[in-house]
Amino acid sequence: MTPGHPEGWRVEELARRGDVSVDTVRFYQKRRLLPAPRREGRIAWYGPEHLTRLGRIRDLQREGFPLAVIGRILDGELDAADVP
Repeated sequence: MTPGHPEGWRVEELARRGDVSVDTVRFYQKRRLLPAPRREGRIAWYGPEHLTRLGRIRDLQREGFPLAVIGRILDGELDAADVP
């Protein structure tokens, strides 16, 4: 969290910290790779768990895993070592 924002980060800040675009964050949410943010009215707040998950997605993509398999790994249905 940043000083002055104990509730978390907005999508723009999460995207900046994760070195991805805002569109990528939203795409991952639609694909259920990222959990939904906490909402306060119309404002969505993201936390460190979202940033960690973004990093994990990027690591798995670099290893060549498709997003469908990444989703299953993140959900605990597969272990990365189980995938040929």
